[in-house]
Amino acid sequence: MGTAWRGPTTLTIANGAVNSEEVDLTENKARRRVTLLFYAPATLTETIVVEVAPAPGGTYRRLQSGGSDVGGTIGDATVVDSISAGAIRLHSTTTLSSGARVFEMTGSEAR
Repeated sequence: MGTAWRGPTTLTIANGAVNSEEVDLTENKARRRVTLLFYAPATLTETIVVEVAPAPGGTYRRLQSGGSDVGGTIGDATVVDSISAGAIRLHSTTTLSSGARVFEMTGSEAR
């Protein structure tokens, strides 16, 4: 299981991996809507997409908006606006081979 989200945190995709750890959003007051912001590292060479699951440890699916995957590339700041998923993680479309990638994540309850 991942970390219960209570505010700013980091997500890491390890060298040789494709997924970050998951962040449990269910403890965010019974899945109220949240808005999240991910900051991609300046060393990112891979394409990253956001994946969500209905509950921690559940089956992940790519988050889409307007028919396109929500994700980011080198140095991007990506907003995930007003979601009520149970868990979230980052997924690299290719296996990392040049070191871990660390992403900062902040957010707040959506209004």
